[in-house]
Amino acid sequence: MINPRQHILHRGLTSIQGPLVFVRNAEGVGLYDRVEVLVRDGGESRIGRIVSIAGEHIVVEVFQGTEGLSLGESRLRLLSEPILLDVGPCLRWYWPTHRRWTENRRSRASARRRRSDQSDQT
Repeated sequence: MINPRQHILHRGLTSIQGPLVFVRNAEGVGLYDRVEVLVRDGGESRIGRIVSIAGEHIVVEVFQGTEGLSLGESRLRLLSEPILLDVGPCLRWYWPTHRRWTENRRSRASARRRRSDQSDQT
């Protein structure tokens, strides 16, 4: 079954400045989520990531440039997944690694708290 969040097409582009695309009314997205920017209906697509979220407004960094994008015709496909890069046979790198680092940091902190709670009880 296809996750409905993975294929959200969005037309709320408000501004294009250099490699950044500003979007309004985007909900249910996460920081650093992968975004596919469709230049025109049925046309080429470019890969980007969400670099800022402020309420319902997001900023997307487009890796392959924003030349040819237009506010009226371009659309976004919000994929709700990290960017995956193949770095070798059977190896994948999740970009950014910040999520993994943050999760590991949280799990180490909770393990320290459990150890300190156990030592306080004895």
